[in-house]
Amino acid sequence: MAAALVSIIIPFYNEERYLERAVRSALGQTYPALEIILSDDGSDDGSASIAVLLAQQYEQVRLIRTEHHSIGRARNNGVAVASGKYIAYLDSDDELEADAIEKLVQTMERGAVDMVVGGFGMYTPDGTPFKLMGNGHLPALMAAEAAELSLCREQIARVVWGKLFKTGLCRQIAFPEGIWFEDGPYLMAYFCQCREQVAISNVRTVKHYCRPDSVTRQHISAKRISDTFHAFETEFSIVQEQDQARQVTAQLFSYYQRALMNNLVMLAMDRQQVPVAIREVYLQTFAAFVQRKNKERVHLGPRTKLNLLLMHCPAWMGWPLFYRVFPVLKPGLFHKIAAIRVLGSH
Repeated sequence: MAAALVSIIIPFYNEERYLERAVRSALGQTYPALEIILSDDGSDDGSASIAVLLAQQYEQVRLIRTEHHSIGRARNNGVAVASGKYIAYLDSDDELEADAIEKLVQTMERGAVDMVVGGFGMYTPDGTPFKLMGNGHLPALMAAEAAELSLCREQIARVVWGKLFKTGLCRQIAFPEGIWFEDGPYLMAYFCQCREQVAISNVRTVKHYCRPDSVTRQHISAKRISDTFHAFETEFSIVQEQDQARQVTAQLFSYYQRALMNNLVMLAMDRQQVPVAIREVYLQTFAAFVQRKNKERVHLGPRTKLNLLLMHCPAWMGWPLFYRVFPVLKPGLFHKIAAIRVLGSH
């Protein structure tokens, strides 16, 4: 029996330093039946020329090009032209482990599953490994509803790379376009389409490089805050359309409370480098989040409730006092985010 074709979709925008490395890691797979779709999101640097040469040199490589918009649209464009039975996503600055696709397909075809979640390694920019993100804490097979809860609890990484999808299910959903943090809503939408189980593997599939210019390590911005809420609203609307909505909704609110709390920590850390107007963006966004919580009458745990009270404090006590008090109340969170940012500078 011929091996099932896998479409590896690599979206890119101005990635001339890393694109060829990513593509060659896909070309070097031990799995034989591959097409590699390079989805150019309107690059205006040398990466477009690199992609053209790779497509000319290797018959497995296909190139599609559109005007610059967003990584979500670039991925959606890739799905639209994919010929494979399965789809794997790879960021243009990461690498696949040599046997990644082979191991993911083996797991997919071992039983009745709609998706495989793999592990991945995290690397500093100079290529030094520092953390293996495995899935040993999760069962080997999960019902889709359990996977949705695990996604909200961040037990399943909220990234699309390092996973294997069925093309037919991918064509029933789409990435949100024009925003950051599109992976979480996409994964939630995919789980909601699953009729079979989700397979969990500890196999390391991707080398993920922590770059200093990544979204996580940039100064806080109005877009980051507003896009966090946009992603929440998108994911919330997806959850509301399914039977398990109430249980998943509570976990979803808890996750996005943590995401907005992280934004607030970065706002405090970056207060000397960012415009004062970003404070107002945060206050408006947080107010909209609380309004949604109250409207839906979501039952939250005591820890989330306490954190929401803390997040009200800038409006109650004023920003100058809050900036002094906040790091004292949440030292562990400040340390965690500072450590994440430092990784990209090595």
